[in-house]
Amino acid sequence: ISVLLKIVREKSLDIFAYYCWIVGLIVLVGSLIL
Repeated sequence: ISVLLKIVREKSLDIFAYYCWIVGLIVLVGSLIL
């Protein structure tokens, strides 16, 4: 069970990292366009 929790935690961190990267990219592109 602890191994499963560890996997879920790592996956959620990956999703969070991707989300932050995408938001940062959108902000960067938006600032370039504007």
